[in-house]
Amino acid sequence: MRHIAGLVAIATTFVLMVGSTSAAPSRDTLIRPGVGIGKVNLGMTYGAVRNALGRPSTVLEKRRFGFGSYFVLYAWGLAPKWTVGVLGRGDRARVVSVASTLRREKTPSGVGVGSTDRAVQRALGARCFADWGHTEAVTGRYCFVGKRGKPRTFFYGTRKCAVPETRYQLCPDGKLTFRVYEVLIANRDGLRLLNLYAD
Repeated sequence: MRHIAGLVAIATTFVLMVGSTSAAPSRDTLIRPGVGIGKVNLGMTYGAVRNALGRPSTVLEKRRFGFGSYFVLYAWGLAPKWTVGVLGRGDRARVVSVASTLRREKTPSGVGVGSTDRAVQRALGARCFADWGHTEAVTGRYCFVGKRGKPRTFFYGTRKCAVPETRYQLCPDGKLTFRVYEVLIANRDGLRLLNLYAD
C-alpha cells in the first residue's frame, strides 16, 4: 500500500507541475510588452540574438546609413516565425524591433498569437483600429499598447467569420472576430524604420 501511495503522490506532483507550467508561460516563451519576446529583448546586440535563435534564414530588408551603420531586418523560419530588426554596425548592432508568429509565446496575462482582439483589449487595455486594406470591408485589425515616445507592442489580427461569406453577403454582426497572427515590439527607432504608427 505504501508503494501505491508513493506512486499516487509522485503522479499528483507531476500533474501539478505540468499544470503550473502550462498555466504560466516560461521566460523563454514570454511576451513582455515594451521589452521583448522570449529570448530576444530590445537593445540586445545582434550577436546575442544569433546566439539565442541561431543563424537567420534570410534578410528581408537592409538599409545603409552613415559611418558604416545599417538597419537590417532578419527572419527565422519560412513563415517567418521570427523577425528581428537591428540598427548599428556588425554584431554590435542593437535590436530595435522583434516580432513572432509562434502561438506558444504569451503575455503574463495569457494573450498572444491566436487571441482575439477583444481578449487583448481586456487583458492589456490596448487600443485597436481597423485595417481596411484595399477593399471595402475590414480585412484586419491591429491593437497596440505603449506610451508616446516609448516602445510599443502591436498585436496584428486577421478577419475570421464563423459562417461562410460570399461576394454579396458579408459577415453578419456577432459572427466576426479578429485573431492575432503576429506580435511585434519596437522602440522609437524601430517604429520609425518600419513606418509604424508612432504618435
